[in-house]
Amino acid sequence: MGLEAPATTESRDDPCASRRLRPSWRLALLIVGATLLGFAQFTTYTPHFHAHLAKHRILRNLQQQPALRLTFQIKRKAMYVHGASTFDVVATPAPRSSPTDNSVVYNGLASFEEDGDTHEYSLVDGTAYYTRRPGGTNATAPTPAESGCLPSHFVPPIETVLSAIHNAKAVTHHVASIAAETMCPGGSLLVFPFAGEDFVLCSKRSSSSVVSFGLMKLFGGCPPKPGRASLAYQGSNYSNAKLDHDFTAAQAAYSTNVSAVLCSKNHTGLATIQAAIYKLAANVVPHKSPYNDGIVEFESCSMGLPDEQFGSSSKSKFYETSLNHVDAAFRYGDSLFNDKKRPVKWFECLL
Repeated sequence: MGLEAPATTESRDDPCASRRLRPSWRLALLIVGATLLGFAQFTTYTPHFHAHLAKHRILRNLQQQPALRLTFQIKRKAMYVHGASTFDVVATPAPRSSPTDNSVVYNGLASFEEDGDTHEYSLVDGTAYYTRRPGGTNATAPTPAESGCLPSHFVPPIETVLSAIHNAKAVTHHVASIAAETMCPGGSLLVFPFAGEDFVLCSKRSSSSVVSFGLMKLFGGCPPKPGRASLAYQGSNYSNAKLDHDFTAAQAAYSTNVSAVLCSKNHTGLATIQAAIYKLAANVVPHKSPYNDGIVEFESCSMGLPDEQFGSSSKSKFYETSLNHVDAAFRYGDSLFNDKKRPVKWFECLL
């Protein structure tokens, strides 16, 4: 018994000390790791938390205001509106004029001066109107104003903007923190997708705050030019066997060699003085399909190309648009609010 006691004591001392040291080191490493992880999470979460607060503060303030003034600053020249890179839209909330709908709609107004004329766009109870005042609002001998209805997408969709702000996120993955502070000092810089573009929003914590033209002018007058007179649908009464054969050969070459194309399914186009012409053409020309740009049908433009290749984004090589025939010639730039009406951006993306 006496010989066993020292051995028992020795075996109990060293192993137990070793066992006590190992958990201590593990616990220390665990605490350090948790501290570093918590600090990293805090620094990453902080801008998102401020962005979350800023987003709801913006929406709350907007909903409480009797009127809103949205200032648009356009960076791409192709998207300027009547030559303006900056413009304001004044919007006021109003109940919808419907006995079954108690929601609120925003009525908006924007005015532009170009070439001595005043162009006004208004949105009233979901209906868009355009008015052109020759000589401006202060003309000494004013010419009668010309006005008419427009598709609602020609004016800023205020409710859609507010919904987009609701989904805004911090700009941490888009702009460096130093740059964000420079761009929005003392505030929160948010980014939200809208109409196919990324919009950046700075929220300061202290802020609470139609002309008609003759159809023959569109087609080049009378008598028509040989090029226009020779246009005919394949297999129609105005075509012939040779022309049908040439059409088939052209389609084969077209589908083999074309790597990008712009084709339209809707003739509404951009808000230009010629929009009414192509609307008239779409109704007068005996098209085989309602999907056309006023002159050329989508099927004719895309003949031989698989439909699944086409996309409605301006980043698609095979671009399905809502442009009329003249808009597709890059004469009037891009739409500000509709990604299906941006021919210049589409072409720039191809370069």
